Amino acid sequence: MPTATETFAENILRVDEEQVLEYVELRHAAKMFVAADTDEPDGGIEGYYRVQRTIDTFQRAIEQSSVEVRTAVADSMVWSYRAPAKSQFGYKEPLKRILRNIPNGIHKEVERSIELVESILPVTSGNMVSVEIDKIAGYTETLKKKPGETVAILGLNGVGKSTVIRDLTSFGARIGIGMELVKFPRPNSPFNALISSIASGDVQIDPGARQLLFAADMMDFWSRGSDAPIIVADRLPLYDGQIYPDNETAKLLSLACMEAANSPVVPIIIERHPRVCMAAVLSRSVQPRIYERRVESMATQTANMVAVSALPGVRVVNADGPDPQRSRFYAGVGVVDAVISSGVFSRALVHQERFEDIHQANVFVRDEGWRWFLEEKEKSGL
Repeated sequence: MPTATETFAENILRVDEEQVLEYVELRHAAKMFVAADTDEPDGGIEGYYRVQRTIDTFQRAIEQSSVEVRTAVADSMVWSYRAPAKSQFGYKEPLKRILRNIPNGIHKEVERSIELVESILPVTSGNMVSVEIDKIAGYTETLKKKPGETVAILGLNGVGKSTVIRDLTSFGARIGIGMELVKFPRPNSPFNALISSIASGDVQIDPGARQLLFAADMMDFWSRGSDAPIIVADRLPLYDGQIYPDNETAKLLSLACMEAANSPVVPIIIERHPRVCMAAVLSRSVQPRIYERRVESMATQTANMVAVSALPGVRVVNADGPDPQRSRFYAGVGVVDAVISSGVFSRALVHQERFEDIHQANVFVRDEGWRWFLEEKEKSGL
């Protein structure tokens, strides 16, 4: 009998290449529906009809979709909803809360997805090693009291990490927050030659040793220090070590390394259907790395990200859209909003003594975030 993680990956792969567009359109409609359902109503007639159009669009997309597409979209909806809702409302309550206004045409699939997603959790013990997630969460909160935080942008290759990082740094510059960018594995790392050989498949080593090597690259970077108030990491071994290996020991070692982190981390997963990511990877002129050569591997990596989403502070942003422009826009807006809501920008402003307290900084950042959103929307013509 397949595990919950295997079932999640299988549901992804049941959406074949001919159904990808159908999936993307339904997933985008679902994203707009959830946003409309959770936003505070503005009380005006225009707002009412805007929400109603969103609901009607979602309903029509459901009626035109296959059961394979509805199942995979339901899984994605619940997973994306799980991470932020967990920190706001508790755990089981918020997942069921998504059922509140879900149309009947996808209600059954969402119910099944809630049960499936709740059973996909990180590996926390094995081989005489045990990790307590609550302790990691408490340690991270303590680290936030000192200047310097890391925003980790995670996701499959081809998901659009570079694009959202540009949006993130653009907003940071707008409010006067400098950021240092780092991409793991680092090309200037003392371990780069060996790591590159492993990524290309030329060298095979024990998965646990491999994860410790990647973690050493990260620790070496952190040990050098940074003057930037925020570090933006394209990938981060603490989390990638739980996404890419098939080996449970490697996943556990990656989680255990969190206890040695000396920088608070805000992890943001960008989620997109693996077949879309695979097409983006194959369109590049460079040779795909060993972990991005098969869509089956990408489906497994996505299922592993579901487990990562149960960790403290993780946020998930869906990047599926009916066209590249909308996909890029909503992914960028989603990531900037996730970082704003995490408080990273506000804490940086307080540490810089530009505001006396976190409340004043929050008001400033949210106001600027709204202005930035309206300007970016006008630029994109959406």
